[in-house]
Amino acid sequence: MAKKKLNRLDFMFDGKEDERLVKKPGQINGLDFVVSNLIGCTVYICDHTSQIFVDDCKNCIIHIGPVAGSLFVRGCENITLHAASSQLRISDSTNILCCVYVKTDPALERATNIIMGPYCFAYPLQDEHFNQAGLNPEVNKFRDVYDFGESSSRNMSPEEFRRLATESQTISFDDIEGDPVNPVRLDEEYAFDEEQVQQQEQVQEQEQEPPQKIVETQQLSNVPEEDIFGGGYSTLPGLGTQAPQLNLYPPQSPTLFISSEEQERENKLRELENDRLRRLQDKMSEEINVKNERKLKARSELEAWQKTFNSQKEARKKKNLEEESVLLQKSEQPTNPWEVIANNISIKDGDYSGSRDVTRFRQSLLAKRSDTKK
Repeated sequence: MAKKKLNRLDFMFDGKEDERLVKKPGQINGLDFVVSNLIGCTVYICDHTSQIFVDDCKNCIIHIGPVAGSLFVRGCENITLHAASSQLRISDSTNILCCVYVKTDPALERATNIIMGPYCFAYPLQDEHFNQAGLNPEVNKFRDVYDFGESSSRNMSPEEFRRLATESQTISFDDIEGDPVNPVRLDEEYAFDEEQVQQQEQVQEQEQEPPQKIVETQQLSNVPEEDIFGGGYSTLPGLGTQAPQLNLYPPQSPTLFISSEEQERENKLRELENDRLRRLQDKMSEEINVKNERKLKARSELEAWQKTFNSQKEARKKKNLEEESVLLQKSEQPTNPWEVIANNISIKDGDYSGSRDVTRFRQSLLAKRSDTKK
């Protein structure tokens, strides 16, 4: 029986916007998968894979089951990533909230505002997929981030993780037996009792003062219905001209009644994050200024060296021309052989310092030279 030919389009989510994209257990079966060019999508890959690429995605929530090899995140912005993989490499990305299991140290390169936390995604058969991918759920190295350069990251606080984990990070399927499972063990720092958290939230809601709710309800009654339910909540009194935008997690739907403790905690987180971003921006500006100063210094030194080199070159050229002229003058020989003799002996009166009388010999030489010039 011939082997069924695979369709590569079945192994990618590409070019989607505001969609819910799901791969069930058994639909990938350990092959590669590509997630690219998504905007505002929620992705569920509930199967084990060999390698996954997440490229150029914005404002997405992406859930990825066990990856036997590497998970690459490149060119992404404002995404929440729930993933389990042997290797995690994030590059050229910003504002990435990672709740991950990683077998080896995560690697960052030119990635900013990366927040790392433990894995909290559950779906049926995931424990079997961990075994098939060769991952040990008992050892999670999400904290051991290795920075190749120009990156910024921090670990998620237990409060941030608790808020994210209490939201629904599970998925189940009618045609697949078994309850959603997450085999990764949480350490004591991040462990929490979900029922106890829900009870505390209920108590906080009950402790809110009724007059405060009545005042808020009266204020909302003056707002047009389409502003409340059509996305125009930025015009509500006291909320400013824009909806609050936190880089710690994706924007959520507006909450009409917020406890003072919750609002204070969100304001504190926002202040801390903005302060961190300002420090990062100042550091980047300082590094750029240092680089520019080094470039200017190197340029001035190069110009000074070039000027010195040119002046030395001109001096050597002038000296060489002078020496060449002297050599040419010395190399010019008279055509008259008696001129050569006359140039090489002293025939003037008084030049000879010896005791013999050379007058007649000198006169004969002078006469001979005179005869050659006639």
